[in-house]
Amino acid sequence: MKWIKEKYKNYSIKKRNTVSFGAIIAMMILFMILSLSTLSNVGSLSEKIYNGSYVTNDTVWQMRVNLQALDKYTSRAIIEKDITKKNEYIKIADEHAESLKKNMNSIKGRLEEDDSIDTNLINEFNKYMDESAIERQKVVELIRNGHNEEAANMLTTTYADTIDNAREVLEKIGDNTTASAEESLKKSDRITLYNFIFTVAVGVVIIAFSIWIMKVINSILVEGIQSLRKISLNLNEGKLETDNTYISNDEIGQVISEMNESITLLKSYVDDEVTTLNTLASGNLDIELNKDIDYRGQFKEIQTSFGIIIDTLNDIFKNMAESSKSIAEGSEDIHTTTEIISEGSMEQAGAVEELLASFTEISDQVKENAKDIEKTEEYLESTKMIVDEGNSKMDTLRNSMNDINEAAQQVSQVTETIDDIASQVNLLALNAAIEAARAGESGKGFAVVAEEVRKLAEEVKIAAGDTREIIEHAISKAGEGSMLANETAESLRIIVKNVVRTTELSKKVSEVSNSQSIAIAQMVEGVNQIADVVEKNSSTLEEITNSTNELSRQATRVDGELARYKVKK
Repeated sequence: MKWIKEKYKNYSIKKRNTVSFGAIIAMMILFMILSLSTLSNVGSLSEKIYNGSYVTNDTVWQMRVNLQALDKYTSRAIIEKDITKKNEYIKIADEHAESLKKNMNSIKGRLEEDDSIDTNLINEFNKYMDESAIERQKVVELIRNGHNEEAANMLTTTYADTIDNAREVLEKIGDNTTASAEESLKKSDRITLYNFIFTVAVGVVIIAFSIWIMKVINSILVEGIQSLRKISLNLNEGKLETDNTYISNDEIGQVISEMNESITLLKSYVDDEVTTLNTLASGNLDIELNKDIDYRGQFKEIQTSFGIIIDTLNDIFKNMAESSKSIAEGSEDIHTTTEIISEGSMEQAGAVEELLASFTEISDQVKENAKDIEKTEEYLESTKMIVDEGNSKMDTLRNSMNDINEAAQQVSQVTETIDDIASQVNLLALNAAIEAARAGESGKGFAVVAEEVRKLAEEVKIAAGDTREIIEHAISKAGEGSMLANETAESLRIIVKNVVRTTELSKKVSEVSNSQSIAIAQMVEGVNQIADVVEKNSSTLEEITNSTNELSRQATRVDGELARYKVKK
């Protein structure tokens, strides 16, 4: 039976159902044909009994009645005295004789329908009837002639013997038809019994076959459905495992085969993606997609997206590396510039101190001018030289302030660039975190790195913002210092003019000494203001230096993080 099940298992569901129900229907048709055939045989036997033996036996009984009536009415005709009644009895006897003859002819005509009729007995019966007809005719003539005793004697002797022989033959014919009818009934009963047994047996066979077919079909279906359910449960649990326990050419087998093929294909996709993500998580971005895996349909978009992600990550990290390098270089440039500016500020402070000393000396000379007018011209000349030197240094200070202002503007632009780079790095880190989140569990490592890069970008952005505020403050103070330097230069030019006028008007030195003293006091105040500005610039430059150092450290940290990743060349 196992090989039948295996062969049956490879049928399609349609063919399997067609074969199963076709076999059952064929057995039912055969069962119906045999039952109808049996019923037809029983009907034929019943019809044969009714139209054959039954009719023949009925005719025989009618003939026996005719024989008895023939004897009775012939005997009455002998006994009866009345001629009319005699003739009537003879006529009735003749009618029974004629009826007897017709019935015998009827029996002879049923030889084909009733095989129980013996022609020898019929012939023998006809012989006796012919003999009895002759003798009866003689008896009738004797009766009509009034010879009743002779008629009675013949009726009870020769005629009676012949009629008895005919009656015996007729009884044999009746016994044969009765025996034939009984045999036909027994045969009909046997056929009915056999038909019942056959019907029960065939019914049992059909039921057993139907149950067996049902079990085979259910077994095949349950086996296929269990295999499908196992595959479905594995998929529901996230297991890409195939199941080859059900192998068949039917529709379920084809579905299972196609599902196994799909699962194998999906597993190759997942393995490829996991390998790619693990490689990315290890810091190696210099990878290529596996071309041997056949991505189909919408999964082709996943392969394309992975390629885009890899290329995008390479571009992001390349840009981050370049940005980090630019930040480091910019920080170094800012540091160098601040050192230069710091040195210039120190020189400015020295110049201011010298200028302050000169103004103090001039003030002393003005005070002493009243006492020592003869030395006015010498002092004025010395003052003119000092003022010229101060004017020159003031020009230098003004140029330095302009340089500080320009450098501060450049530093501000650099901080804006740093801010933009930090924003781009932050955006790239955010995109990387989003892509890592899409990647799921495999992208967690990359998400941590992306978060660190984002935090670092935020710190760089904050530091750049602080640096920009400091630079803007420095630019503002540098502008004020420049204005003061211009005012001081203008004052020095006035001093030069005054010194010239003093030289020319040396005689009026005494008169204008007080005015000069006031002017010198104002210049001292201006120089003090310049000293304050220079001091503030120095403090600002120190803060800028600290910020650039911090920015440089952050850039170095970013470079260290980026060095963990290998990008495409």
